[in-house]
Amino acid sequence: MTTRGRGILVVDDEPLVAAAVCDTLVELGFPVSGSASTGAEALWLAEEHRPDIAIVDVQLRGGMNGVELAQLLGERFGIDVIFLSGLRDRDAISEAYGRPVRFLHKPFRPTDLLNALEATGRLSDTTGGNTPRS
Repeated sequence: MTTRGRGILVVDDEPLVAAAVCDTLVELGFPVSGSASTGAEALWLAEEHRPDIAIVDVQLRGGMNGVELAQLLGERFGIDVIFLSGLRDRDAISEAYGRPVRFLHKPFRPTDLLNALEATGRLSDTTGGNTPRS
């Protein structure tokens, strides 16, 4: 399947997790616009590639946590965010973020990722109207 759109940005400071998310996205037919391990790197990639969606680890190292990054991605670029975390405290993250959150728990299954992406309502933006199926 050919995909159109600006893609999905993956932000996680654990290289194996970031690679697993990217691989799963590609297997599901989604374009990956980049992968970052810090908030600063993610902001640079967002500026360069203007992704539609970002999958962001809540606990990033390097001066900016995932909630702070998500707020900046939304404010500066209008990017929808799906939080990725091994933590189960969705309410605390939602409160810090200032609105309800889309959440993907580690470890995740491909169907969990697809469901989180569908919940953004932006799949037509990312895939040109074709919802990928595994």
